[in-house]
Amino acid sequence: MAQNDSGIIAAIIGLCGTIVAAIITSIVENYHRKKSLRIATALEMHKEFESDIPYRHRCGADKWLNSNQEGLIDDIYKRSNPIDMEDISYVINFYWRLYQSAKYKQVDKKIIFDLFARNFIWWHIHFFEKKLIPSSWTKSIDFRMIYRWFEETSISLNKHGWFLEAKKEYEEMYSKRFTSAT
Repeated sequence: MAQNDSGIIAAIIGLCGTIVAAIITSIVENYHRKKSLRIATALEMHKEFESDIPYRHRCGADKWLNSNQEGLIDDIYKRSNPIDMEDISYVINFYWRLYQSAKYKQVDKKIIFDLFARNFIWWHIHFFEKKLIPSSWTKSIDFRMIYRWFEETSISLNKHGWFLEAKKEYEEMYSKRFTSAT
């Protein structure tokens, strides 16, 4: 009887070991699947960002910036043709989607930082902090958060020095660009 009990105990221990191994395997596979999906989503957003139509929107938005140096986005929208605002709206909405994806952990934070930080800093200095953030738009609050997210991510990735250098470079570029334009 004792031998029979030890066989049952061994079977139960074996079954528990199998269940624990299956749970651990499932957790590890789920982690890697989610990480792969976050990486793929980040790369897909970058592919979208670098494709022809978004590139044209960014170029159009840059031209728009040159011709609309005065006022906040609210005022500029009121006096502009909606078709003229399509380019800048694209840029605003793209970065808003990017931030929402990062905020809800749908994209890999390191890849998003590496692929988009430099462009975001440029747009932040040339547009967001001067025309959008001070405005009454609801999204202006999000753009404060997006900037904060990029800055905090730079710190967590030990790239804050790089972040500050890029910001300084673009601030100097902005100053020269708009000082010489007037």
